[in-house]
This record gives sequence, C-alpha cells and structure tokens, in this order.
Amino acid sequence: MSEERLEDFRYRMLIRGYMNKKEFQRFMDCGYKTATKLWNRFLSDIEAEGLECIGGGRFMLTKRAIGCLGLSEKKIIEAHERA
Repeated sequence: MSEERLEDFRYRMLIRGYMNKKEFQRFMDCGYKTATKLWNRFLSDIEAEGLECIGGGRFMLTKRAIGCLGLSEKKIIEAHERA
C-alpha cells in the first residue's frame, strides 16, 4: 500500500477536525522533536487562553496547526483537488 500524499492527509485531518501527536507531526511535515516542541507550545497557548485541551492534551484541533503553517482551509482543499 502506498503512503498517503501530504495534500490528501491534510485534507483528511481538516475534515476530521482534530489529530493526535503522530498525525500532527505528519500534518506539519516535520521531525519528532520539532513536532513535540510545537505541540507543547500549542498546549500552553490553549491553557493560557483559558481553554481546555481535548482529551487531556492527547488531541489538537486541526485549525491551530493550519494557522501555524500559514495555510487556510481553502488552500488545503484546493491542493487536495489538484492532486
């Protein structure tokens, strides 16, 4: 079975609305250490905003990661449709 293309994966996570840490790493297209630093920073930001983390910090909303990458939902959908 071939590996899912990044555009398709990002689209799937966008539709689902959340991701775990391993999916976050793939979504951000980075290594484990970078993903962990970003994940922890996002969790801190969520708590600083007075919000609760999903599943005790086991999940992240896809919208948070989209903003960090400078993407938009529209760009993810267009990339998925082009591919």
